[in-house]
Amino acid sequence: PSLGGVAICIGTVVGAAAGIGTQLSRWPNQVIALVVASLLMVVVGLADDLRPASIGARLGVEAGAALMLHASGIGVHLVGGVLDALGTVLLVIVVVNACNYLDNMDGALGLVAAALATSISLLGVLAGQYLVAGAAAAVAGSCAGFLLHNWHPATIFMGDAGSLFLGFVLCALALKLDTEVTGPVDFVGIVVTFAVPLFDMALVYTSRWRDGRPIHVGGVDHTSHRLVGSGWTTPAVSLALAAAAVATAALGGLVRRDIVAPAPALLAIGAVGSLGAVALVRRTVVDPATAGDPG
Repeated sequence: PSLGGVAICIGTVVGAAAGIGTQLSRWPNQVIALVVASLLMVVVGLADDLRPASIGARLGVEAGAALMLHASGIGVHLVGGVLDALGTVLLVIVVVNACNYLDNMDGALGLVAAALATSISLLGVLAGQYLVAGAAAAVAGSCAGFLLHNWHPATIFMGDAGSLFLGFVLCALALKLDTEVTGPVDFVGIVVTFAVPLFDMALVYTSRWRDGRPIHVGGVDHTSHRLVGSGWTTPAVSLALAAAAVATAALGGLVRRDIVAPAPALLAIGAVGSLGAVALVRRTVVDPATAGDPG
């Protein structure tokens, strides 16, 4: 039941190969880097599921995978050189671990990842990048198939193997996507796209720092747990997170297509996020597994 992440990985790779396999030779080096690095995420996730790895080891593997992407040409393009490599590593690590954090409730990350993958696929179609669109569609389809078994009450779970894989692949495809803007504006669009998992990570880190608890030790203090503490059901929480992901992905897409300026987008995300954080941080933290969740 904890190998759902392996199924997601296989479904994505097989689906992408079947749908766009004949076109992959157009960027072979990047395909090799993406496949090898994403499989590395699955391996380290599986290892962590079996026996928790040290934070340093995990971050080292994630950084290595990000550098593989950068070396192939997939990455942050801001100022060039070493700084872009560091930017790629930082963005990948943050997004990967934010997605890992969001995998804390039945259906949550699977539905959010499906929404984000669908948005990236649609942007790929609009930009005429059908390889990116097809790969993202394969991710969305794999998540949809997984959700048939992960919806509350779940019988299959993705584990770290799935959450690390999804975070890495989604970030890589978002970076690979070429849009109407470049440099800092494009970077802002990507950050806005992943605002939901980034918000949850920021909320957890802030609350643990405030309470004097280690930020890397798991707990039931995520956005989803606080919403359950407010009386929400598990399915309602998953749907709300996915709806928020659709909204942020749409806003990020508008920024990347040069329809919305980055400053108003960041202000909107910042305002909504701040209000949400203030409201949620005061909520009672409840573990849905022991709280008699009616979902």
